[in-house]
Amino acid sequence: MGFEDPTMPTIVPEKPLSRSEKNLEQKRERFAKEAEKKAKTLKVPPEEYVRAYADNEKRSREQTGPRSANTITKKLFGLGNTVGEALNSELHDKTELQIKLEQQKELATRDQLTGLLNRRGFDEEIEKLQKEIRHAQEQQKRGAMDRRHEHAEETPPPYYSIIFLDADHFKRVNDTYGHPVGDIVLGRISEVIRKNVRANEGFAARLGGEELIVALRTDVRTACAVAERIRSDIQKVEFHSGNRDIPPFHVTVSAGVAPYEEDVARQIKTADAAAYAAKGNIAKIDTEELGLSIVVPDSLPTHRNQIWSVQDGILSRYDPPKKPNETA
Repeated sequence: MGFEDPTMPTIVPEKPLSRSEKNLEQKRERFAKEAEKKAKTLKVPPEEYVRAYADNEKRSREQTGPRSANTITKKLFGLGNTVGEALNSELHDKTELQIKLEQQKELATRDQLTGLLNRRGFDEEIEKLQKEIRHAQEQQKRGAMDRRHEHAEETPPPYYSIIFLDADHFKRVNDTYGHPVGDIVLGRISEVIRKNVRANEGFAARLGGEELIVALRTDVRTACAVAERIRSDIQKVEFHSGNRDIPPFHVTVSAGVAPYEEDVARQIKTADAAAYAAKGNIAKIDTEELGLSIVVPDSLPTHRNQIWSVQDGILSRYDPPKKPNETA
């Protein structure tokens, strides 16, 4: 027969949880998991999300008046009743923390002067577009290998084109009319761009100064037609200096269009080179220095306000098709 060691602590068996305590613990675990998931989506620490959640709960109770403890508990821990789920869903979706984060992201990726994306915003959107294209290409490859998809090979490959726009003689505008007027000019040019580029077709950004860029989900020829509409519409805008003694003036833009490339930096270089040609600066295009394999013509008009593009490795001027009522 054995003896107990008096030096060993006495182990007291844990008291089993009651049914209500078990339910409460399960609710807490569910809430903790949901909070962690939402915090990850919002890219904030879980404890910060829980604090924001609690603040919203407090304000909600103050606005709606006293409620029974049972109702508050059900809402807080996300019970399966319809009202509780609806209230939790609304709180998660419209929490002030999420709105504030979205506003901060908007400020971080948007150019305040033009309303277009800034360079950071452009890089983020182009990365999404590249992933979208790679995914579509993989889907096409799988479809082409599957004989059940009879028309898989007929689907055109996904791509996008880039338009690089530069305001002509913009320094002269600033020097003549002042920088505030120059800001107005850039704002109006950006309005014209937004008008001609639908959200489902692409996006536009300000890279810096008077340099603007557009990414379009289309081929070079169609992108050139869009660039031509932008160029033509901008040319029609009448600007005023604010001084009645100074007559209104107009500005023009030159644009370069580049085809899709997996290397975005190279694609932008190509569009920039085409924009140089559109401004009559062909002498400044050093393909070797730029690392571009494009054929550049020996000469071209030296005036600005043009559209030039690179297609099949050849740099050439875009001439819009004549309208039926126009003479050749």
